[in-house]
Amino acid sequence: MLTKRLNTIVLSAVTLASGVFCSCTGSEKEEVFAIMVTDVGGINDQAFNQAAYEDGLMRMEKELKVNVKYIDSTQNADYLSNINKAADQEPKIVWGVGNKLVDAMEESAKNYKDQQYGLIDYTYPTVNPNIISISFKDNESAFLLGYLAASLSKTGKLGFVGGIESDTIDKFEFGFKAGAACWAQENNKDIKVSAQYANSFTDQTKGKDIANKMYADGCDIIYSAAGAVWLGVLESSKEHDLYFMGADRDQTSVDPQHILACSLKNIGNVMFDTSKSIYEQKEQKIIGENRNLGLNDNAVGIAFGPNELITDEVKGKIEELKNKIMSSEFTIPYDRASYNEFVAQLSK
Repeated sequence: MLTKRLNTIVLSAVTLASGVFCSCTGSEKEEVFAIMVTDVGGINDQAFNQAAYEDGLMRMEKELKVNVKYIDSTQNADYLSNINKAADQEPKIVWGVGNKLVDAMEESAKNYKDQQYGLIDYTYPTVNPNIISISFKDNESAFLLGYLAASLSKTGKLGFVGGIESDTIDKFEFGFKAGAACWAQENNKDIKVSAQYANSFTDQTKGKDIANKMYADGCDIIYSAAGAVWLGVLESSKEHDLYFMGADRDQTSVDPQHILACSLKNIGNVMFDTSKSIYEQKEQKIIGENRNLGLNDNAVGIAFGPNELITDEVKGKIEELKNKIMSSEFTIPYDRASYNEFVAQLSK
């Protein structure tokens, strides 16, 4: 990148010396503040990518009055080339949305050392000098939904539909299971949570197939953390006239009758706040760092639907639980090992 900038300076000097000015459209490079590269879900998934696009990128354009762009990835092989394509335009920051971009972003960052990057939904084991990587304590919001689902279930059977197995989706699954187990222990009830993965963040048909079986087996509430797969799960919930819980953004308005609540990952707010700090410091470079944000950071939360099952009493109980988590009264599990430990402690 440095070589490219030097070449640009030399070229500009030659142009000025010769007295030649070109006013042709597109001859000058457009200054872009931020470029977002999506994973394969695209910006219309009504979940993860769409939250980043609408609440993050579009908010930057509107409030900071800057130029922004996005690049959609249609397959895994696109990630590195798309991130490099974004870096070639020399924005203030290149945002990568989704943990599937982890390796590609790290490789690009090594080759474009003057470029700043932001990665959503992952923190690297070691800090990269020019990457701000941000993960979320989704297990905290999932715990609240698990407790809520268990308290509302009539059958004592709940379902979880995940996208692709990873440390990130583990937080949703085991946080949800832990919340259900907590309610069961407090109320001396049996709650069973069935979990299955679609091995995709886009295959809505697979999501519906999994949900059909879960509902047929007696689940009356299913929680989905699987990108656009959730639309297939919701379709099944409608056909069975049973309940659904979503993830990443507030989806309750899509079907208020069947969507009880959603766990929120405030991706857009985090992207905007980070980008704004870069914008306001203009000439300063934010040093690479890893951040892990949760309820105390207003980075995760839950949204209730208008369903009559969600009474003020129910909301009050969830708020109490939220405050206990925020005060570190107990720790929420994030994977199978910590979940097993959590359940063992509950039984004592």
